[in-house]
Amino acid sequence: MSYLKIFATSLLVIAFAYFSVSLLLAPAPISAEYWVREMTVVKRSIANHYQGQRKLIIAAGSNVLFSVDTDRLSRDLDIPVINYGLHAGLALDKILTEVASAAERNDTVILPLEREYYCEAEDSSNIIWRARNAIAWDHQRWQSWSTLERLEAISMSGPGLLFELALARIRATWFPRSIEDRLKTFRDKDILAEFTHSPRPSAFAYSAYHLDNLGNMQQIDGSYFTGRAASPEQKTEVCPGSFRTLQEFVRDMNRKGVSVYFANIPYVATSATRADRVEQASREFASAIAPLGTVLDDRNQLVFNRKYFFNTDLHLNSKGRTLRTKFLEDSMRKDPALNQWLNLGR
Repeated sequence: MSYLKIFATSLLVIAFAYFSVSLLLAPAPISAEYWVREMTVVKRSIANHYQGQRKLIIAAGSNVLFSVDTDRLSRDLDIPVINYGLHAGLALDKILTEVASAAERNDTVILPLEREYYCEAEDSSNIIWRARNAIAWDHQRWQSWSTLERLEAISMSGPGLLFELALARIRATWFPRSIEDRLKTFRDKDILAEFTHSPRPSAFAYSAYHLDNLGNMQQIDGSYFTGRAASPEQKTEVCPGSFRTLQEFVRDMNRKGVSVYFANIPYVATSATRADRVEQASREFASAIAPLGTVLDDRNQLVFNRKYFFNTDLHLNSKGRTLRTKFLEDSMRKDPALNQWLNLGR
C-alpha cells in the first residue's frame, strides 16, 4: 500500500511541477499559424484606410476570405466593401471584436458565419488550435484567460508542450534568427510595409501577403477539393451561448448606427442532395436567426458543384467565388432596406 501512496504522490508532484513551469514559460513563440496574426494586422489596416467612409464589411472565418470577391462588389455597388474573412479557428468573439472595431456609423455588416459559430460551446474541433495559437501569438486572449483556463489550454496541447515552451524561450532569447519567421509577426509596421510592397502572388499560399487591397485571398486556383463535405441538408443548430454573443454584438452595432445582416456559407452538391431538405434546413436557420437579423440568401443558392471548390468544402476557387459573389449581390439588392442603403447618395 505504501508503494501506491508513493507512486500517487510522485505523480502529483510531477503534474504540479509540469503545469507550474508551463505557466511560467507561457506564452512563448511555439509553432503555430502566425500568418493569422499577420492577416489580422493587414485587415485592420485596410479598415483604417476606409475610416470615415460609408462601407460594407463582410466578415466570418475563411469561407469569406476565399469565397467572396469584395473587389467586384466594390465596383458594382460603388462603395468600399471590405473582406474581413479571417480563420474559422478563431473564436466568435474574436471575429466580432475585430468587426466592431472596424465598423462605424452608417456602415453595414454581413456575417456569413461558418456553422460551428452558431453553437461554438459545443464545438471541440478548434479548442487545441486556439490554445496553441493563444500561447504562441494571441497574447491578448491568453492574458484574458483565468489560471484555470490556461491550465486547460496547457493540458490540451499535449505532454510535449513543456519542451516546446522551453525551446521556444531559448531560441527567442539566444537564437532569435532561428525563429525570425515567428518573431517578425509581432512587428506590425514591418508587416504592413511588406504587405504594401508585396508583388501579386504567382501561386497559392496561406499568407497575409497574398491578400489584395480589400482583403481577398488571391491565386485560389490549381487545386480541387476531394474530401468529405458537410451536407447542405444538415441543420444549423443555434445554441444559447452563441446566440447571446451575437445578440450582444447586434445590439452594440445598432446603438452605433451599424446595420447587421446574416448570410449562408457555400456547400458541396452531391448526388444525394435533396433541394426540399436543403430548403427546410435553410428556413429553420433563418427562423432561428430572425430575432437577430435578416438572412439575406437561401441555402439552395449556395449548393455548388464540387468543381467550384478549391481546397476545402468552405473555400471556393475563382469561378466559384464569382458565382457566390453574384448571388450575394443579388440577395443584397432584393432586400428593401439594404437596397435603399446601397443607393444612398447616388
